[in-house]
Amino acid sequence: MAPAPGIPTVPVGKAAWSHGRRGAIVNPKSIIQNSPLKTRHSLAALILLMFISLAVIYSVVTPPFEAGDESRHYAVVKYIADTGRLPVQEPGEPQIHWSHEGNQPPLYYTLAAALTFWIDDGDWDDVYWYNPHTTIGNPLREDNKNIVIHPPGEAWPWRGHVLAVHLARFLSIAMAAGTVAATYAIALHLFRGRRWPAAGAVAITAFNPMFIFISASVNNDNAVILFCTLTLWLLVRLVDPPAAGRTGQRAAAGRTAGLVLGLLIGLGALSKLYAFGLLPLAAAVLVWLAWQSNGRGLSARFWRRAAGWNGAMLAVFLLTAGWFYARNALLYHGDIFALQVMRETAGMRQHAPTLATLRAEFQGFRIAYWALFGGVNILADGWIYSVLDAVSLLAVLGVVGFLILDFRLTIRRPASILQSSIQNRLSKISRPTFSILLGWYLIMVSGFIAWNITQPAGQGRLLYPATAAISALGMLGLTWFLPRQGQKLVAGLCAAGLFVFAAVSPFRYIAPAYAAPPLLTPADLPPDIQPVDFTYDGTMRLIGYRLGAEVVRPAQTLPITLYWELHQPARLDYSIFIHLLGRGRGVVGQIDSYPGGGKWPTTLLQPGQIIADRYAVPIRPEAELDHAPARLLIAAGIYDYREPGRPGKPAVDAAGRPVEPVIAAVKLVPWQWPNPPRHEPVINFFDKARLLSYELSPDALTLNWEATGTFDTDYTVFIQLWRVDTNEYAAGFDGPPVQGDYPTSLWSPGEIIVDVHPLDLSNLPAGTYRLLVGLYNPATGERLPAFGPDGPLPDYAVELGVVER
Repeated sequence: MAPAPGIPTVPVGKAAWSHGRRGAIVNPKSIIQNSPLKTRHSLAALILLMFISLAVIYSVVTPPFEAGDESRHYAVVKYIADTGRLPVQEPGEPQIHWSHEGNQPPLYYTLAAALTFWIDDGDWDDVYWYNPHTTIGNPLREDNKNIVIHPPGEAWPWRGHVLAVHLARFLSIAMAAGTVAATYAIALHLFRGRRWPAAGAVAITAFNPMFIFISASVNNDNAVILFCTLTLWLLVRLVDPPAAGRTGQRAAAGRTAGLVLGLLIGLGALSKLYAFGLLPLAAAVLVWLAWQSNGRGLSARFWRRAAGWNGAMLAVFLLTAGWFYARNALLYHGDIFALQVMRETAGMRQHAPTLATLRAEFQGFRIAYWALFGGVNILADGWIYSVLDAVSLLAVLGVVGFLILDFRLTIRRPASILQSSIQNRLSKISRPTFSILLGWYLIMVSGFIAWNITQPAGQGRLLYPATAAISALGMLGLTWFLPRQGQKLVAGLCAAGLFVFAAVSPFRYIAPAYAAPPLLTPADLPPDIQPVDFTYDGTMRLIGYRLGAEVVRPAQTLPITLYWELHQPARLDYSIFIHLLGRGRGVVGQIDSYPGGGKWPTTLLQPGQIIADRYAVPIRPEAELDHAPARLLIAAGIYDYREPGRPGKPAVDAAGRPVEPVIAAVKLVPWQWPNPPRHEPVINFFDKARLLSYELSPDALTLNWEATGTFDTDYTVFIQLWRVDTNEYAAGFDGPPVQGDYPTSLWSPGEIIVDVHPLDLSNLPAGTYRLLVGLYNPATGERLPAFGPDGPLPDYAVELGVVER
């Protein structure tokens, strides 16, 4: 009895395994007894059902166009549905609706267009309301996760473009379900019909939250992943077992395989370029199959078969996908893949990546394989990535160990009971399937590295065309050395852990990121709000604010909540700005947003509605060098994003008087205070500060202060020059410390303040001058007492030395 199609030959016992490795025909009875047909697949069916359920949940929870490049993919679908034509990518036009997706192969988009063409989704401007402040690619920002604005009309029942997007997403889910099923079939081959490790492998794919997220989005990746996985399954069926059946049967299988491989890879190439990587792998398998069918000889018949089967594959491939790449050659001046126009549209690296750059990008790469939702800006909890990293490392070490031991025990027979036990465990893994999976994984990784050298693309999800190989090899690395019960335990733990992660993610991470803050009434305002009562452009009123910190450092964030009220109907969508102004009014931190963290544009608000706008304003790390310490002024206002120059709108106070939009201040301190030299004697200014040292240059005087107490007011530094010969006052250079950017009322004990005062001595007559400094209260003129080693200094002034002119 011949084995059923798709069922791997599973040798039984030591003798059967030995013959199987040499390519001899295996006992048909053992095939039937150990066939996956005799195995219950209810566990895999349950995983598939759970995957589909999760994918539908992800689709419903994720608003339209919030899945990576979904809006661009949908733009291609809409163009085909509206016009019946394929788009033509114009170089250097990144703002066109489909951006760099416009030259992608058309199969997925055509299927989605056929599914949605009957829906009236309006013009693109009706479909796509872009959020200009979206934080695409920046998962560290807490606000503006949404790529687009979502008006109330998107709710159920779905209509227009919302319905079209969800139908296209359901198409993606169906394709992904096929990927999951094919992954299970591949894993069954790898583990020789053992369903627990095979189920564990498919669970790694099916319960990967990021795979589910992409599967529930409008994205052509879903099509190419499906066809790559189906091709991989066919290749596995061809090589495992390689010699079951008569020579004539193997020859017939080779002829049919070439045709089917050409079709599958062609459909993949009509979905995305990844599929081209399968051509050399499939060609190698067909050559190997021809060699096997020819009794492992290199006769003329072998060459005819190898060339004929590969020729058939190539012919079907060209008939399936060749027309599209010929079109590319005509449109894009011979560039059959249209890669140059894609690079010009999407943007290229300006410089070759360094090792440090690639290492930094790898951090995002591994995160994006498991969970980096939205526009690559929604993270899961950090500890989850650490656990996944640890398990992944164990899996890699397990695969490496498998390779090393399998090689050693292949070239020499086991010499101990332990080696025999290891060989027995190794024998439960299909070597041909392992080789195919490892080969495809290496091809994908090589292609990704080559592309990433010129194009930044550090997202692990781009390896999903090899997800079946990655999941199956990962489960192999975790379980091959374990006894049967241990394998069940590890497979169950991986499946259960990933399922919980996948089931929680939509509600813990995705939905909250897109939830609009509630609208408030005056009765909802907190009692500790700091009042401002500024009105901007006669439309938006800033009621007040709350600060989450009074002292911040560079590279930290300042939590702040602004309470805005729409004063009258808005004629446009105002943007809000929050600026942190350091020394010299330099901007050291900034947030720009629509109200509500990007979710409440002003045209959606009604007069009298109040929004609590919560932000974490990032502070530039460079502020450590050129601003700290300083008093950070907080300026807040509104502007029109579309207005040239984007000037802030005028603000008035409650009395209608024009005001500068500075609403508060906080203290910026460095992570490390300076350590200036200390001169003797050190001068003490009462119990408030000490003058440690000074440095005089032709145009500036630097005073190095150490705060020893707290100041209840802002003191001013006086700098005076007195003629030595006449003891007459000659010039003064009074000014607040740090030119007013870090007043004494902010000083705290232990702080070191480097205080630079510019001096202009160009108008001084020639002569010798005494240089005196000290501190005084500008409101009263009273000087702060200064003490030397022998007691109070005359006039509470420190004589630093003489100046020659």
